[in-house]
Amino acid sequence: MIRFQYDAEHDGIAFDRRAATGQEDIIEVSKEDLLNKKHKFLTKSGGIYCILHENGQTLYVGLADRFHRRFTVGLGRHKDPCENCNNHWGHFVNPTSGSREVGMPNGNCRYFILETIVHEGNAIKQAEIDWYYIFRANGWEDESSTNEKKITNSVGMLGAKGHTAKPLYSLRLEDDSLFYSPSTIEMEERFPQLKDRIRQVLRGQSSNTGFTHRYLTSEELRLLRTNPELSALDVISDIRGVIWLDSDDMEISVSETNRISKLVWKSGRLSDDDIQVLLKRRRKTKRQDVRQSSYHGVYEHVDGKWCYHLKTHKMKPGGRQGIPVKPIEETRYGFKTDKTAAIAREKSIVNNKWQKFNDPNFDWKAPEE
Repeated sequence: MIRFQYDAEHDGIAFDRRAATGQEDIIEVSKEDLLNKKHKFLTKSGGIYCILHENGQTLYVGLADRFHRRFTVGLGRHKDPCENCNNHWGHFVNPTSGSREVGMPNGNCRYFILETIVHEGNAIKQAEIDWYYIFRANGWEDESSTNEKKITNSVGMLGAKGHTAKPLYSLRLEDDSLFYSPSTIEMEERFPQLKDRIRQVLRGQSSNTGFTHRYLTSEELRLLRTNPELSALDVISDIRGVIWLDSDDMEISVSETNRISKLVWKSGRLSDDDIQVLLKRRRKTKRQDVRQSSYHGVYEHVDGKWCYHLKTHKMKPGGRQGIPVKPIEETRYGFKTDKTAAIAREKSIVNNKWQKFNDPNFDWKAPEE
């Protein structure tokens, strides 16, 4: 079995119970049942299900928070097929590649509830993986098989919650630890501080959580699917696909990076230099770790450069009644010395007449007439 990097230990007792499941314990439901919004069991329960092709030989296993939702979300809201629509992920609407192989969405399939189990936590992840290997042990071959009797799940996606799940690696910068997860949802469950931040990094935006991330390559996924004895960390590509980009999206060396440089990590591992740049940038974004100049509103930034902050006359919108909102700050980066940053700050204050909002660094007295 693939050794997924979950915190929880594998529950052997739960596996033995599943392996001993008899046909009388498995519930068959119809397509009409799954479509029925008033079917109390299917609309309120979740767990592990399987879909059987009309040939009786091709099988797909899945997990669901609610069985009805997993099959019907998006149904009736559009007419055209949509393979990549994030909001239409029901099996009857936008089937996964594995469920499409068993005849979804319009085939004469059979549907079975293998087990009801709560969606939260690791137990449901293990349950899907267990059921996959139980079927494998009983004669169903993997998705790459040309035989008719096969189970069509992608091994790299087993145990993944979320209809748009994609396996990824997350690197914790402080100790160079690499973690695997079949989806961003699982990684966010493992590290709550990453919630809503992982996709920012994957889209090329900066994030100061102390982690960086990338999706598995197609070759890594292939190795993971075809070599179940390997762990996800054993299939990491030796090909280094790492580049740094400047503000104009031109490629630069790691020694030329600054605060606004962008890391593009597609394959392989990050170098020590890459990690040090990310760590340095993270440290400098924390005000308590930044050296302040003797000039008002001037701070050391990155690469020995300085920046300034000042308050403008504009106020941030919002705020409850009676609670004043904060003024919007102006920030500029990249000054060679703290004094040049202070002079630039002062010029901006005077030119925009923001003196009453900021403490001066110099004595800007009007000349005597």
